[in-house]
Amino acid sequence: QFMNHVMPESASRVKRYRDDAALFSRFQIEHQIETAFSRTVNLPSGGAIVIDHTEALVSVDVNSARATRGGDIEETATRTNIEAADEIARQMRLRDLGGLIVIDFIDMEESKNRREVEQRLRDAMRQDRARVQFSSISKFGLLELSRQRLRPALSEGNHITCPRCNGTGHIRDTESSALQILRIIQEETLKDNTAAVHVQVPVEVTSFLLNEKRTEITKIELKQRCTVLLVPNKPLETP
Repeated sequence: QFMNHVMPESASRVKRYRDDAALFSRFQIEHQIETAFSRTVNLPSGGAIVIDHTEALVSVDVNSARATRGGDIEETATRTNIEAADEIARQMRLRDLGGLIVIDFIDMEESKNRREVEQRLRDAMRQDRARVQFSSISKFGLLELSRQRLRPALSEGNHITCPRCNGTGHIRDTESSALQILRIIQEETLKDNTAAVHVQVPVEVTSFLLNEKRTEITKIELKQRCTVLLVPNKPLETP
């Protein structure tokens, strides 16, 4: 009834789903949703594209990874790039990626192969309703394009900035965290009337401090006449 009132010309396209299997499972929709949120998208030949967002642009890196089809490096690179061109066009529509997009294709020596990949991307983008401006693949294998954003990007409405890494995608490793904590311990022992310092730290950081920096901790205790107690806390994570 809704379609008959609002979009009568499309009402015939709507069919009631009656299968016992869940709709999303039946048509693998859940997998498509996961793909839309994933940083890495696999290609049929074994290669992959990696999509990263920065303040200035969206970068798309194409790598051959496990790609084995093709008799030589040039053929493998071209085949993987062609697959990537199709998938990149699809992901741009699916995620509504807008603004400046830089694609780092696998290097190809022959200019005809570069032109073939460029044309494949242009053909794949023809069904895109957004306005798109293309450059050519440079000698460094980079292709720049500008795409009109039709709506907020998919990630903007469904993601928040990671509170642990603050959106950088990186956190301190165990050694770096341990050294930072060691400096904090030293600062705390210097405070007046400090008889003991109790520190709750992640398990792996505790292990590193006790195994690799026990001598330094002992020196701090003797010099400042202060007891240092490390308490491993499993739920804690490195910052």
